[in-house]
Amino acid sequence: MMQADSMQADVPISWLDSLRASGQYDFHQGQAHLDPWEWFKRLLAELFGSAVTSDGGITVVNVLFYALVLAALVAGIYWFRKGGAENPSGRSSRHLDHGSITEENLYEIDFDRSIGEAVAASDLRLAVRYLYLQSLRHLEQHAWIVIRSGKTNRDYEREVSMNAVGNVFRTARLEYEQVWYGKHDIDAMAYDRIRAVFTELQIKARRA
Repeated sequence: MMQADSMQADVPISWLDSLRASGQYDFHQGQAHLDPWEWFKRLLAELFGSAVTSDGGITVVNVLFYALVLAALVAGIYWFRKGGAENPSGRSSRHLDHGSITEENLYEIDFDRSIGEAVAASDLRLAVRYLYLQSLRHLEQHAWIVIRSGKTNRDYEREVSMNAVGNVFRTARLEYEQVWYGKHDIDAMAYDRIRAVFTELQIKARRA
């Protein structure tokens, strides 16, 4: 007696085609399951290109290189967003023409009013900024400095370094840069102390 499982008949391809054409059956070919390691190698190939060899191997040196490039890019974006754009040169010296205030419109600003509004709004950092810009204008009015686009705070300090206002200007500059560029929040007591420095600077500029 013949075993049932040994009796296999060949199914004509034409018969399968007729079944597909009839629409009564759903014929679809499932996708082969992709091994996780194969998927990972394909991802590496897309990301690093030449860092992956033809057999799927990884060139360690190339991977490290691309990783360093990626880390540098992320660090650059972080630096830019944290204020690096305010000081592209990376120096401690700062240019006057930040924001909307330049040497052209410096004389159009009512600094006393702007300072008062900043203090009333509890924006003491902005108030210190206005104090510094007001002092620059005051120094130019009394022929201590010449305000020009591209000059830094250090440039202005050098202009007065050998004069009577040199020391107090340096103190005022440091206070301003620490508060404004260092983004340090200050309280009312610290603001009063800083304002006293700028008041002294402006008094000395008039008397000297």
